[in-house]
Amino acid sequence: MRGLAAGEVLSAWESGRGLGRLEQPVAALCAWMPERSPHEVARLPIGDREALLLQLHAATFGPSLQGTAQCPACGEPVEFTLAVDLLPSVPEHDSSPAMRRLEKDGYVLEYRPPDTADLVAVSSAGDASSARAQLVQRCSRLLACPEGGSRDELPDGVLAALDAEIAKRQPAGDIEVGLSCPDCATAWDTSLDVGSFVWEEIVAEARRLVFEVDRLARGYGWREADILAMTPARRRTYLEMVD
Repeated sequence: MRGLAAGEVLSAWESGRGLGRLEQPVAALCAWMPERSPHEVARLPIGDREALLLQLHAATFGPSLQGTAQCPACGEPVEFTLAVDLLPSVPEHDSSPAMRRLEKDGYVLEYRPPDTADLVAVSSAGDASSARAQLVQRCSRLLACPEGGSRDELPDGVLAALDAEIAKRQPAGDIEVGLSCPDCATAWDTSLDVGSFVWEEIVAEARRLVFEVDRLARGYGWREADILAMTPARRRTYLEMVD
């Protein structure tokens, strides 16, 4: 599987600079999958999107995620490394946005997993509870409810069953990482924000490439396209010489 070429990294970075945090991963995937339109990428279920971003990372930056989290007890930074091939991949089943059916405690509803467009739409909600309620409204349709049941608000048991169904079909949509602090021995779980993680890698790589282009263009008068077409090893060699 191919990774992002140097020019594609810069294109992704340039396209995503003016976007919000939720939409920047879409810019990364659009650069990696030019055969899909931005609309198609934005409508990918979040679990599929995150799994594809993990593949992009493995192909472009290497097979391991290296991150840092803050211990909730003592505040010390805790470094961690995750192998991409041990994390959830794109499901083999059809995970397109087509509605699926769920029956629980007399409630019958159709639902689909949320996508980037859904997350952007509810991002202005005042709190997590309101955002969740808006997501449920956007991504599900109530077909029937038991006698005396509310058609305006789903009970907790039905919401839990809905969450479990989506998590089963979209395992990469909510990855939990177990960590332990080496200083105070506190253990905790933290959510892995794959989209932000990969975007930060793209930003760092883009800035490094811009620096290399600037140095080589000043030193040799070469065009940006010619510099980016070089292999990383060749660019590093010329950088050592111009320095």
